[in-house]
Amino acid sequence: MKGGQIVDKWIRHPNLDRLIIMSLLLYIPVHVLEEGAFGFPAWAETYWRIPDYTFQKWVIHNFFFVGALLLGYVIYRINKEKLLIFGVGIVCWGIMNTANHIGCSLVFLEYESGILSSLLWIPLFKWTVDYLRSVNRLTRKTMLISFLLAAVLYWGAPITLFIHTGLG
Repeated sequence: MKGGQIVDKWIRHPNLDRLIIMSLLLYIPVHVLEEGAFGFPAWAETYWRIPDYTFQKWVIHNFFFVGALLLGYVIYRINKEKLLIFGVGIVCWGIMNTANHIGCSLVFLEYESGILSSLLWIPLFKWTVDYLRSVNRLTRKTMLISFLLAAVLYWGAPITLFIHTGLG
């Protein structure tokens, strides 16, 4: 496959599977790398007042997030039509992460590491909405449940497990 074909397939005409994979790849290497390289754990310890939030704890914390997102992806792949919300929820989690980084940066008037890469979820979310609209799968119910699922399964559960395992 030539470079132009890859761009056409993944960027100009993405399907939902590709958009979800792009979201996962944006998070796992790109976003995590920015946060780690520019001191997110120290920032979170200072501004979110998370005691002893070391780099090692932050890495473990991200494993919990990755696990939840990958579990959601596997569930989505079982039946893409009936379990659509699990896939869409992954992209919703990304845009929620973006809102969190933007909000915290504005509240504290300080660069929060992760904000730059998180901005890439904005076009990714738009492409996902556009794709769902193009295949007549965009509904308020789908989006609402996807956001709720993202908040509970992809955000709340990893944080809760991290805290209750004694690692947080």
